[in-house]
Amino acid sequence: MAANGIYLEAQLYNSLAFRKLTRKQVGILFAFLERRQFGNGKTTKGKAARRQIINNGEIVFTYDEAEKLGYSRRIFATAISKLVDVGFIDLTHCGNGSVKGDHSRYGFHDRWRKYGQPDFLLKVRKKDTRRSGAFDNRNKARAARAV
Repeated sequence: MAANGIYLEAQLYNSLAFRKLTRKQVGILFAFLERRQFGNGKTTKGKAARRQIINNGEIVFTYDEAEKLGYSRRIFATAISKLVDVGFIDLTHCGNGSVKGDHSRYGFHDRWRKYGQPDFLLKVRKKDTRRSGAFDNRNKARAARAV
């Protein structure tokens, strides 16, 4: 496996879940895949040790990083939801946008293998219902009535 490459098994890119992704969602999936860190093979033997993701559940990919790669916040949010829906990733920690350094963390999952089958385990990314303080539409309406 190349140090600066992405390993994809044929079953992944031939899967129904992968075919349901748009081109931009595939790009974001690849960006997630680049953030994996693999074991060095010291704790267990063989190829399985080299393929073991040691940062699974702790992968950080922020909206700012996505924007630097050319994806809008809306496209990135939609892609994360789709990647969760089809079973490629799971949200392991929902970051708090108002706390510096508290980023959402993600982990890879293999639910995609059963996507489209009756025993597929459906998980849906919860919609963010947090209010954004002074920029909240309810606050704007209150301010307009107060004037």
